[in-house]
Amino acid sequence: MTADDMIAMLRKTYALPEWVLAEQAASRTGYAARRADAVAFNCYQSRGLEIIGFEVKVRRSDWVREMKSPDKAEAVAAYCDKWYVVAPDGIVHDGELPKAWGLMLPNDKTGGVRIAHQADQTDTKPVSRTFLAAIMRGLVRSDETVIAERVSAARKSAYDDGAADALSDSRDGRAEAQLAVLSARVAEFERVSGIVIGHHAGRLEAKAIHAARVLTDDYASNFTRHADQIERFLPKLREALAALETLRGQLLAEDVTT
Repeated sequence: MTADDMIAMLRKTYALPEWVLAEQAASRTGYAARRADAVAFNCYQSRGLEIIGFEVKVRRSDWVREMKSPDKAEAVAAYCDKWYVVAPDGIVHDGELPKAWGLMLPNDKTGGVRIAHQADQTDTKPVSRTFLAAIMRGLVRSDETVIAERVSAARKSAYDDGAADALSDSRDGRAEAQLAVLSARVAEFERVSGIVIGHHAGRLEAKAIHAARVLTDDYASNFTRHADQIERFLPKLREALAALETLRGQLLAEDVTT
């Protein structure tokens, strides 16, 4: 889980119309200002216009360094009614939170964050103009981040849709080409065979059977005709063979006499 993931969870939990979330909120404008990962401002007067600060930690080593000098957060925390560490489960161990600090963990059910350890209410300093200017700058930065994410998501969606349409068009184009080839083959078959293929396969089947029968009848008729001719000429053929045999005998007798 990354810091951006945790910020996105904060953004989901602390959202309009009740909350405004400023990311990378500085203690003041100018050089060497301290920063918080985020500060949320409650917009409901009935709820006291609460201000909550957040420090995001996604690695155990970062949290260990933070514990060595927690006073660094005071530059921004002084303007906040509550201060929370926001981290994945297991980063912050029991008993490690500085006094008055709270802990928030990811909320798997909502996609936002949940309070694992309630922060104490603290006495806050009045919001200064320099802090307000830094917050306004952070809000603009947050809006730019959200807009960039939405533009990126829209581009990806448009690209995916375009790729899907292109694939569909390509498949349609191949189908049309295959249909054209098949149509040409059918037309050539109809031209050569004289059989016109209609909407019903039964027509083609009936014509094919009829053609086969005609062809069979033609062969049978020709066979019968040739058989009759052979049978009619068979006696004459036998007579001719007998005459040849007689002639052969006479020739053999003359050879012997000679």
